[in-house]
Amino acid sequence: MYDSTLSGGAFADTLGVLDDRVQLTVGARYQQVKSGNYSATTGVQTASYNESAVTPLAGVVFKPWDRVSFYANYVEGLSKGDIAPGTASNAGQVLAPYKTKQQEVGVKFDSVKLLATLAALRMSKPSGQLFGTVYAIDSEQRNQGLEFTLSGEAYRGVRVLGGVTLPDGELTKTNSAATRGSRPVGVPTVMANVSGEWDLPRLPGLTLTGAVNYTGREYVDQMNPKAVSSWATVEFEWRAVFRAGPYALP
Repeated sequence: MYDSTLSGGAFADTLGVLDDRVQLTVGARYQQVKSGNYSATTGVQTASYNESAVTPLAGVVFKPWDRVSFYANYVEGLSKGDIAPGTASNAGQVLAPYKTKQQEVGVKFDSVKLLATLAALRMSKPSGQLFGTVYAIDSEQRNQGLEFTLSGEAYRGVRVLGGVTLPDGELTKTNSAATRGSRPVGVPTVMANVSGEWDLPRLPGLTLTGAVNYTGREYVDQMNPKAVSSWATVEFEWRAVFRAGPYALP
């Protein structure tokens, strides 16, 4: 068993030139991670840590046309450490926090009613694996890929939101030749989702909503012999807004 507390703050400033067609943002974040491990049988605390870090962030936006923006950003962050799996002798232990590094470049199109984004992302972070029966950090995990998102009002009263992500994960700098180059646990081959809302024209205040979420095949072992098949969820619901008495909100 464990508990964790994450806290922090950020400061950033943006400088714009050429009528704000070029914007540069720089800043820093302070993050603190506190965590404690407890015995599942006695509840006594067996280990704890309190780590903090100041990490940089930076971004630039270039807007050659009113509706099109090109951007790039870089950010580092402090994340809670991995949790040892149930097959390890130290199962449930929360490992020490680590720093992640992320870079992103992309382009956005905004026509007021429609927003589309295409981005390339890359993230690297420490990763753990089993050493005999003990789970510990020994390698680096690199995730990169493409992401496309689309949102807006397709028609009066009809709103859509969707996206597709194509992640490519790899274990690098590992001390084990058997796992070097393997796909990290929990990184699917593809993720996609689409959701929508429809305000019924003949029934004011009533909105129908629906969503489809798809997750591709992903491994559950760093050796990559076992995987979870792709799966999808479908959701439907309705939402009603109405006045109830003289004190109802307008």
